[in-house]
This record gives sequence, C-alpha cells and structure tokens, in this order.
Amino acid sequence: MTEQSIPPEAVPIRTVSEQTGVNSVTLRAWERRYGLIKPLRTEKGHRLYRPEDIERIELIQQWLARGVAVGQVKALLDDASGDPAAPEAEFGPWESHRREILQAVNALNRAQLEHKLAELTSLYPPAVLVDQCLEPLLSEYRTAQHRRPLFGAATRLAFLESSLAGFFASARYRQTVERKAPRLLLLDTGRAPDSVTPVILAYCLGVNSVRVDFFGPIPQSECVYAVEQLGSDALLLFSDGAPVADLARQQRELSHQLQLPVWLAGRQVALSDPALEPHCVGQTHGEILMELAKRLGRETGSPELTESGVTP
Repeated sequence: MTEQSIPPEAVPIRTVSEQTGVNSVTLRAWERRYGLIKPLRTEKGHRLYRPEDIERIELIQQWLARGVAVGQVKALLDDASGDPAAPEAEFGPWESHRREILQAVNALNRAQLEHKLAELTSLYPPAVLVDQCLEPLLSEYRTAQHRRPLFGAATRLAFLESSLAGFFASARYRQTVERKAPRLLLLDTGRAPDSVTPVILAYCLGVNSVRVDFFGPIPQSECVYAVEQLGSDALLLFSDGAPVADLARQQRELSHQLQLPVWLAGRQVALSDPALEPHCVGQTHGEILMELAKRLGRETGSPELTESGVTP
C-alpha cells in the first residue's frame, strides 16, 4: 500500500495496544494465527490500524470476556448477527486451559506451566485471562486445601502462587509505559490470603497504559512519603483480607493526609461500608481496569477512557 492511500486516522500497533489494553504480541497472534484482524501495511511493512479495526478488536474482547474460544471468534464476527450482547450457546474453552495448568501444577513442572502461561498471555487480554482462568484456579486450590486438605495440597498451592507471581513480575519488568501516562501507587494491604492477584493486577494496569509502582504492605504513616517521592496521581489499596473497619479507616485517613484519590479494590471491597462505595473500583480485574481507566482519565486531566481503554 502506498503512503498516499493510507487514511490519516490510521495508527500504529503501539498506539492500538495502549488504547485497547491488548498487547502487540496478542494483536499479531490474532492476525496471523486466526485472521481476526487485517491491519493495513506501509511500504516498509509496518502495521497501521483504522478506526474500524479498533472497533473489531473491542468486539473480540467482548466475545473473549464471555468465555468464547479465540478460535471461534472469527465465525461470530463474520456473522452479521454476531452481537456479543445477544444470548448464544455456552462456550467453554477455559475448562481445557485450566486442566492443562492443573496438570503442570500437580507435577510441579514449572517449565510446562510457564509455557502454558506464555501461550495464554499471547492470545488473551490479561484481565480476561485472570477472571476466566487464573482466579478460578487459585480459588479452587484454596477451597480444596481448607475443606479437604490432601497430602501435597499446600505444596501445589504454593507452587502455583509462586510461579504466577514470578511469571507476571518478569512480564511486568519487560513492560514499557510512557512517562506521561497516569501514575498509580498500588499497595497490597496484606499478604494473607492472597499476594498473587495484586502482582498480576500491576501487570494488567501496565498493559492498559498506567504507570504502576507496586509495593507490599508498608506502614500507613509512610504512605505520604511514598506518594510524594514517586509523584503518584492516585493511591490504590488492594485488599482480599483486611477487616472492613480497617479499610474504612485507612481510606478516610489517607484521603485527608494525601489530598489525592485513594481507592479500594479486591474481593474484600464487596463487604465495605456503603459510605465507601464511591471509593471502590471493583473486585475482578475486568471491573478494576474498566473503572480505573475512567477515574484516572478524569482525575489526572488526561483524555477520559472507555471500558476497553479507547479514547472516545
């Protein structure tokens, strides 16, 4: 395609990744392996995406979030009646993915597990992968350990948690996010019962073009120091185990001390006092990313974002 025939609104793959939260590796896989998108190419072979390509990427994400296998999406997109909001037959690719992960975990085979994780992160947006596959697996292992603690269960759970934390910490280290992007300080308020989910959340936020500084528990008295040193735009407290009363007190006191948004996320927020509801951004990764995209756009003065991260 000649440069003259490329529409001026077409954007490169990096911009699409920042807008949609789908990394460039996944976008290329959707194109090459599944024919889901067909970007334009410059004379030098660089991909350029038109507004209609980005709309199609949004539809792909909607289908995947509903549990549709990536290999089934093209037929649904090509079907004129393929509306993600319409009811359809149940799709279940995630059971197969979870079973393969379980096999690797039961064998304590880190190479096999990391190979599967690499495959899944190349095909699915991170929030979809977490909510549809990884969170249910972690919950299943934890529930089994408490209800019927079989020999080796604690080892398998520890192996899964440490492997996930290591994989996504490494992936996050390789991320590049523009310096002008909103900067968020993400604090894990407690290591029990879950220290893995906030690590993965930090990675997901990076994919969605948020600069994240991730710390484990630090004294509340030092939060002001951390925010000032980092130049954070907002503070996110992630909790899956802290008492509701402690969350309410922390949010109230830190908001007063910092004079910037202090938000709550994680499973525990569902139990929060109704007065805290305006400060809660969600429980699942999908909910959290969607709400933070809106709030960071509004609070930092940058363009407000939609559910998928696309500037309207």
